Amino acid sequence: MSEKVVSRNVAIVLGVICLFLAIGLVGAFIEINSLNSRVTDLQNQVSNLNTQITNLQNQISSLSSQINSLNSIVATFTRVENLEISSAYAISSSNGWNVYITIKNTGSADATITTVTINGIQKSDWGGDASVSPSPPVTLTVGSSQTFIFWLTKNGHIGSTTLNSGITLNIVFHTTAGKDYPASVTLP
Repeated sequence: MSEKVVSRNVAIVLGVICLFLAIGLVGAFIEINSLNSRVTDLQNQVSNLNTQITNLQNQISSLSSQINSLNSIVATFTRVENLEISSAYAISSSNGWNVYITIKNTGSADATITTVTINGIQKSDWGGDASVSPSPPVTLTVGSSQTFIFWLTKNGHIGSTTLNSGITLNIVFHTTAGKDYPASVTLP
């Protein structure tokens, strides 16, 4: 009989343990379901935040494109032509003079020299007593320089000016922007 009591007590204890385990298992399932629900909510929040990030990146890209476009427009309207005469001198030769004039484009836009005048006389009216190389039109890109070489014949004429030593020539470079860039050179 004592074996039956022990078996019965063991059975009761095992039954109570199984009951606690069953209650714990049910509690664990409830907690797992709660955690799964919470994980799902968090995954939805992450997905929504990723969508917002993508939308913001698209807005940034669109705004950057607009800024670049506006900068391009501003650059177009704020480009300035500016030429500087960096040197101007004449060298005598047996038949006349070589006049060297170097022009540098210090502006923010390319400049095209369309005409050159000597003492107000257009190149087409110089006749055979004067010439220039390179002959306009000549484009100077931003930052570039160009040396123009004029050949003048001794005792030749440009308009009413006789080419002799001591004469000062006013040479003007005219650009497509409507600007004039003068240089004065005295023949030695």
